[in-house]
Amino acid sequence: MKQRVARVCHVCSGHRADDDRVFDRECASLAEFGYDVHLLAACDSSETARVRGVTLHGAPHFATRMARFLGSGVVARMAAELRADLYHVHEPQLLAPVIRQARGAPVIWDVHEPYLGYLSASTWLLPPLRALARFAWDKVERRSVRRCAAVVAATEWLAPRYREMHERVVVAANFPRLVWQADGDACEQRHNALVYTGNLERNRGVLQVLHAMSLLSHRGINVTLDLSGPSEPSFFQELEATVRRLALEEQVRYHGVLRHCEAIALQRKCGIGVNTSLPGAGTAFGCPVKMFEFMLARLPVVYSDLPTFQAVAGSANAGIAVDPERPERIAEAIERLVIDRQLARQLGANGRRAVQDCFNWDAESPKLADLYVDLIGAPA
Repeated sequence: MKQRVARVCHVCSGHRADDDRVFDRECASLAEFGYDVHLLAACDSSETARVRGVTLHGAPHFATRMARFLGSGVVARMAAELRADLYHVHEPQLLAPVIRQARGAPVIWDVHEPYLGYLSASTWLLPPLRALARFAWDKVERRSVRRCAAVVAATEWLAPRYREMHERVVVAANFPRLVWQADGDACEQRHNALVYTGNLERNRGVLQVLHAMSLLSHRGINVTLDLSGPSEPSFFQELEATVRRLALEEQVRYHGVLRHCEAIALQRKCGIGVNTSLPGAGTAFGCPVKMFEFMLARLPVVYSDLPTFQAVAGSANAGIAVDPERPERIAEAIERLVIDRQLARQLGANGRRAVQDCFNWDAESPKLADLYVDLIGAPA
C-alpha cells in the first residue's frame, strides 16, 4: 500500500496567495521537497487551484484589519477542515485560533515582522489604545508560542525575543531565490535611472529621495525615478503633490502595482537602487527583500545607514550608506554613482556576488525542510 504524503497547510488571511515569502519561497520549496502543500490565503478566485505543486484555497476577503481579526475563527476552521499533519501560521490574529483548531497537529509560528513595534507606531489605532494592544498581544503571543512546535523567524534580529519563549527557533531569512538572477549588466542601462519597488509609505523615505532629486536638478544633474508598489490614497496624493511642487513630473514615473516578475524586470532597466527607509520598528529588525533584489540585479544601492542595512549592503560593499532623513546626503550619493560609473559597476558586482554566495533562499530553504522532517517526518 502506498504511504500517504504528509500534508502541510500554510495559513494566512491578509497575505495574498502569491506572496513572495509565503508562496514563492516557503510553500513552493516544500512542495519541491515532496510535501503535499496547501496554502489558505487571499486569492482572486474562490476556486481551489494548483500552482507549482501547491494547492491554493481562497480565504475570505476582509476589507479592514478589524474584519480580519473578527474573521480569524472562520479562517482557522477552514484550515482545520484540510486535516493537515502540520499547520504553519503567518499572521498574528490567526495564531491562537489555528492552535485551538489544529486537533493536536504541530503548529509553526512564522514571524515576519516585529509586531509589538508596529503596534506602537500604528496609525490605525488611537494613541491611548496602542499600549493596551501591545500588552494584550504580548500576553497572547507568549501563551500561544508555548503551545507551538517551533518558531520560524524571517531575520536573525527577530529571533532573540522568541528564543526567550521557545527552545526551537529557526531563522529562515527572507532572501530572494537565485532564479531571479539578472543576465547582463543592469548598470549599463539608463545609468542615471533610480528605482524603488515596494510599498509606498512615508517610512520608506521616498519623499526624501524626491527632495534629493530636486537638489540634483539645481546642480544640472538630471536623474529619473521609477516607482512601483501599492500605497494608501492619502500618502499617494501627497507624493503626487510633492512631485508637482518640485517640478519633477518629467523625471518620476509610477508603474502601478506590478507582479514580482514585472518588478524584477523594471529593476534591471535601471542603474541605481534606492532603499532609504527611515528609522523605525521594521528597519530595526530586518532588511527589505528589494535590497537583495537590487544587489542580485547588479544595481549599486543608496541605502539607509541603519545597522540592519549595513549588515547586508555594507558588509558586501554594495552601495553607499546615507542618513535617510537628509536629502542632501542622498543627493551626494546619487551624484557620485552617476558620475563615477566604474564605481557603480564595482559596487553592483559586489552586491550580486554577495547574494549568489550568501544572501539567497537556496541557502535558507534546507533549514525549513529539516525542521519539517524533525516535526512530521519526511514527505512520504
